[in-house]
Amino acid sequence: MHSLHPQPPMLGTLPARQTLADSVWWPASLDHSLARKAGMVLSVLFPLCYGLLGVWVGKDAGWDLQNYHWYNPYAFLTGRLGVDLAVGHHATYFNPFLDIPLYWAGEHLPSSLVGFLLSLVQGLNFPLLFWLAWTLFSPLTPGQRLAVSAVTAIAGMSGAGALMGLAGCANDNITSLGVLASLLIMVCRHQTLINGNRLAAGGWAGLAGIVAGVTAGLKLTTATYALGLGGALLFIPASLPRRITLAFSCAVGGLIGLALGGGFWMHRLWEFSGSPFFPYFNDLLHSPLLSDASYRDKTFIPTDLLTRILFPFYFSFDSFRVAEWYFRDIRILTAFVVLIGSASWILASKVRKACLPADSTWIDPAPGRYLAVASAISYAAWLWMFCIYRYLLPLEMIAPLLIAVALGGLPLSNKSRTALLLTLLILSQAMVEVSFGGRKPWGDRYLEVTAPLIPGDEQAMVLMTGYEPMSFVIPSFPTSTSFLRIEGFLAGAEETTGLTALMHRRVSEHRGTRYVLFDPRERDFVPKALAAYGLHFEELSCQKVASNIIDPLKFCRVYESQLP
Repeated sequence: MHSLHPQPPMLGTLPARQTLADSVWWPASLDHSLARKAGMVLSVLFPLCYGLLGVWVGKDAGWDLQNYHWYNPYAFLTGRLGVDLAVGHHATYFNPFLDIPLYWAGEHLPSSLVGFLLSLVQGLNFPLLFWLAWTLFSPLTPGQRLAVSAVTAIAGMSGAGALMGLAGCANDNITSLGVLASLLIMVCRHQTLINGNRLAAGGWAGLAGIVAGVTAGLKLTTATYALGLGGALLFIPASLPRRITLAFSCAVGGLIGLALGGGFWMHRLWEFSGSPFFPYFNDLLHSPLLSDASYRDKTFIPTDLLTRILFPFYFSFDSFRVAEWYFRDIRILTAFVVLIGSASWILASKVRKACLPADSTWIDPAPGRYLAVASAISYAAWLWMFCIYRYLLPLEMIAPLLIAVALGGLPLSNKSRTALLLTLLILSQAMVEVSFGGRKPWGDRYLEVTAPLIPGDEQAMVLMTGYEPMSFVIPSFPTSTSFLRIEGFLAGAEETTGLTALMHRRVSEHRGTRYVLFDPRERDFVPKALAAYGLHFEELSCQKVASNIIDPLKFCRVYESQLP
């Protein structure tokens, strides 16, 4: 009598490309088409779940939102460049285009819906990571390919940087979409790049460059990934002329993309300041408004060579090396170690003329090596330019995939590689520490400010002092009110730049009422800052500027000081 339950096939009867592990993990009927459809379903469901998770963690009301993410789009839409001066310090002059959707949604939609939509967009990094892995792991069976792609993509979305940015407005996990998209183009079309039609290869390289260039135009800190994208083409297995041609095509595409993403804003900055990258690189571009300095934040950049070489070991366990708050994540360090180990084994095997592992059964080797080289170049550029962890987020996202790529170079079976990959990813995730303690309730509106009345004066001037972020309140004031931060990271009582000269002229020529806006914690800074302009403030005249994200600011009437 036959059993009513089908018996599992014997190991010897499995299809040639199906392993025992695959038969256990996935139904035998799972073919390429079904696995691909499952990937598509995951690509839709994960961003939706990520959106809900973003609502759960709460609203990010940190420094950057208070300083410029809310003000900059408002200033662009109302033409305030040059009306207000340095109100958000350096960030006053960042490209505002990425923040316009957040500002519009925050003004017109319920607050929690804004958080859901923002997190959902951030969750779109998942399908890019998934299909990047799917393309690289083409030698695996459909079930294995689906599993490894899903695991590495989920791990990429679960790092400390990704979680800290969830439902936040810093845009690092928005611009990562452009970084990952450009890498996906290169990986998907890698065979065309290596030995396909030269015109088609140049077109794909140029298209990837355009995507990376647009991303860099929107946020200049992502330019490090554009360097990696193009620089890695010089190391693909093709003739030297072809490699140079492809790198050139990518660079041209990058410049076109830079013009598309940032050209308009760079032109506006040029008209205002004489520099398209104001205030940065002023040691090279010489805007008359500032001193000849780079104005680049070098706080976290190591000063000695040994620290630079071993930097992942430092910042993986001491986040204050790369940020101003505590967190922990070791996946970049893990990728760093495994990649070096894999590269060392491959190099030693070639020196000994030993047989290399048949990594074609695990991963497509050429695009895998391209991804590793592009990541290494991008990391080196980040190490030289920034050493700020937020700007390393795309690398954190692809770190699990880099670990999987590196395992392809080690003399292991696919079963051992899978087990080791899962072990390393679980260990990395277990080590993650991140806090959402600074989050705020969503409330009815994304941002609410109660601005004081300015009676009978349509041409008021508000002077901002201190270093705490305050510009988020400006959209709640009448548009006829101008704001000048006379003290901050770009201006101060001791400064003698063109910017401070412009502020002195604006203050002295103003015939309307003047006020001062400051954080009560920085009250002691106010008298000196005002005295540099021949002014003082009356404590009794002070009003509060309340909001739903920070303690009230102080807003006080300012008068000209009497000469002795």
